[in-house]
Amino acid sequence: MTPHLLLLLVPILSTQGANFVDICTDSSGNKCCAEGMNNSEYWIMQSLGTWTELDIECRLESSPNSKLVVFQNRAENDCLIKYLTDEYRGDALKKYAIGLKSPDDYKGVYEWRADADVTPTFTNWVSGYPKDQAYVYMTAGVGAAQNGKWTDTTSAEKIYGICERSK
Repeated sequence: MTPHLLLLLVPILSTQGANFVDICTDSSGNKCCAEGMNNSEYWIMQSLGTWTELDIECRLESSPNSKLVVFQNRAENDCLIKYLTDEYRGDALKKYAIGLKSPDDYKGVYEWRADADVTPTFTNWVSGYPKDQAYVYMTAGVGAAQNGKWTDTTSAEKIYGICERSK
């Protein structure tokens, strides 16, 4: 993405205003707090966008401390599902971009987009996935076969996102 395009996106993206939540202290999700979560806040992004658009919006929201969520362990993944289930009880299935992506030249290899790209220490794929697409989302809501499972997708699919920032 060119610097000129980013400059055009900044006014659009910065008008929405993020609502970051400390899930460890919030009553939704029963104050679930996995190892490493006490240093993070999360924003459930309510606007549809492609994985790349959501990644850019998240990074610009609280730069340099924000990124699409990176699950350090299964417990953090599960705490986010508990939060989404309680906070958005009754909502239809939604797809949420997470910070897991396949590098352009390495189909089938998935890395967390963090300060340094890191291979996941656990996986939570839907049965039959991944299918060598570059971008990853998780599902939650009424109609999800299993809340919190990961699926890979194309660059064009419109989804929601979960943004994480350091406190």
